[in-house]
Amino acid sequence: MGFTKVDNRILEKLITSDLTKRQIKIILLILRLSSGCQKSYALLERKDFKVAGIDRRHVKREIEKICSLKILNFDSEKKIYWINDANEWNVEARDMSKVVRKNLNFSHLGRISSKKCERGFTKNVTNDYLKVFSEKERGKSKENNEKKKEKEKEKEKIISFFIGEYFRRISPLSEKEIEIFSELLKRYGERAVMRAISIVERGKERSFSYFQKVLAGFDNKRMPGIEGLKDILDRYELQERLHQGN
Repeated sequence: MGFTKVDNRILEKLITSDLTKRQIKIILLILRLSSGCQKSYALLERKDFKVAGIDRRHVKREIEKICSLKILNFDSEKKIYWINDANEWNVEARDMSKVVRKNLNFSHLGRISSKKCERGFTKNVTNDYLKVFSEKERGKSKENNEKKKEKEKEKEKIISFFIGEYFRRISPLSEKEIEIFSELLKRYGERAVMRAISIVERGKERSFSYFQKVLAGFDNKRMPGIEGLKDILDRYELQERLHQGN
């Protein structure tokens, strides 16, 4: 168990360069046994590369190729290997910054959509209406408006946060689904929505309709339903008859 902390630049070079399958497997093996074991190097004998499906006959040649690209260094006496900083790698790699930005900016979509959802709930007092107030009343009205705006901003922050959590942990949402999500958040509350996100994240089904079913299930647990109510009433009537018989 545990995690291997890998520099995103290294992952991006592995993804976008034209390294061979063997070379990538060797690099991943060294990363797992260095960073994955909380060390700066991996301790490996030639026979150990077999776990990555690489025959010992090919190990020397592949290691030399990777070292020539300034990706890898090794000490043959100590039998240790370490990966160089990604900036030192002498490989041609395609730019993936645009794709990365698209996946980082999901919270921006959440903010825009949450504003659209909240627009229908915001009420502004017009200047014509304010004219009938005295200066004192106008001051109070202005103060109330500022408080309303602060509350609306807080609502937007909360909605944006939960939409961001859904995007990050489950999947993107369409604009229509974001509107529905905002309504679900108001209906069920923050705790229930976060609990549903956690449940869906751990499961195999990740559709938005399944997320809604999970939330509806919380309602079913709180409310007994018609059949449940009948059962409660039947038990109550039985207890009453027993009590009258005594």
